[in-house]
Amino acid sequence: MSDDTQSEVDRLVSIARLHAWNALARAPSERDSHLATCRGFWRHYAEAFTTSEAECEGFADSLERATRDLMAEMQRNIATIREAGGFRRFEDAARLQPDKAPALTLDELRPIFRQIIGE
Repeated sequence: MSDDTQSEVDRLVSIARLHAWNALARAPSERDSHLATCRGFWRHYAEAFTTSEAECEGFADSLERATRDLMAEMQRNIATIREAGGFRRFEDAARLQPDKAPALTLDELRPIFRQIIGE
């Protein structure tokens, strides 16, 4: 995988992770509704790169699956932490404030997105 493709994959995982935390912060009865709203945004995002309905739906499906997988992993980790005696505060600033990915323009993202779809 090229560095550009890896960077874009890392960004997409960061997006999914953020949405997973946001969904988990809601009441369990509100999570599916929140993810449905997110899915609409992901689909709209994909429309900037392709006019193919199938590709837009596939992109939204992939991000939804990734987000749900991350939510499940996060819930397992929280359960494990609770069993081990609870939470403790991290003093490491890098863990408290994750790096923010630099913004790319649509023109820069189009070839990367097309490459991801093609793989």
